[in-house]
Amino acid sequence: MTFLKGLKSAAVAATVALSAHGAAAQELVLKTVTPFDANNPLSKPIVLLKDVIERETNGRVEIKILGGPEVIPSLEQFDGLRNGVVDILQGPVPYYVGAVPETFALLYTNQTSAEMRASGLYQRMAELHDEKVDLHQWAITSGQPGTAFRFYLKEPVETADFTGLKVRVAASTAAIVTKLGGAPVSIPFADVYTALERGVADGFGSTYTGIVEPGFPEVFDYVLQEPFYTLSGPILIRNDVWTDIPDDLKQELDRIAPIYEQIFSDFTAQSLAKEDEALRAAGIKFIELPAGEKEKFASTVQDIGWEAYGKIDPEGVDALRALATK
Repeated sequence: MTFLKGLKSAAVAATVALSAHGAAAQELVLKTVTPFDANNPLSKPIVLLKDVIERETNGRVEIKILGGPEVIPSLEQFDGLRNGVVDILQGPVPYYVGAVPETFALLYTNQTSAEMRASGLYQRMAELHDEKVDLHQWAITSGQPGTAFRFYLKEPVETADFTGLKVRVAASTAAIVTKLGGAPVSIPFADVYTALERGVADGFGSTYTGIVEPGFPEVFDYVLQEPFYTLSGPILIRNDVWTDIPDDLKQELDRIAPIYEQIFSDFTAQSLAKEDEALRAAGIKFIELPAGEKEKFASTVQDIGWEAYGKIDPEGVDALRALATK
């Protein structure tokens, strides 16, 4: 908190800058940061946010990107929003799920942003952000549901069974590998390439994109094309900032939110397709499980996720799971 207090004291006191332009036009400046460095694909939601809002409002609203983790460390950015250092933030759920545990649903849902709005999940998440952390949920970037992670293997599998395989895991994949009969290997991600090269691991679980560029196809041969979980990230604005925005501009921003969500969804689809194309060009083979095994794999990863949440909220887990499932 010392870092954030120091940064906040150096920031301009006003969190919203409103200045007149002619008789009617106004300008709203919202400060933000990216969760990762500017070149990381996971920072793209904020870059797109700036482009879409500034274009759709004809410049009435400016999204001022202060930088990334070099300005506020990634794990402190949520507190930076709540403490007034920034005004708007794309909140990766794992970074603040302790404050709003129900946001686990955004990781396990199979709904698009539009489907969340129709099902009631979007509204429930908005209520929780308002009640628990005093934040206005402006949008949810869900990209393409169920495409957050997948497994990359040196040898093929024909069923939802990892018996005999040593698989490098992170927090999101450890229980899955164990449940499927594999042997979890806990090593830093920076050591995965060497571990595969030397036979310490037979595969690893990781994000859908970002695998080709570091050269990983040199040390694995197969992709288990059964992706799972969703990298949802609500776009959050402090309530005091949202309250001070003129009503006509609020209406304009509300109009833009689903447009932004769809643009981000389209961008994600293109990114996934490009990654698959690059993997195939590198000679990687894609494994799709038979129908019964596909269902077994999907239900296993979903059950593991919701069982973990059930330990936090045993009374509310069933209702939240139903709300988050098509």
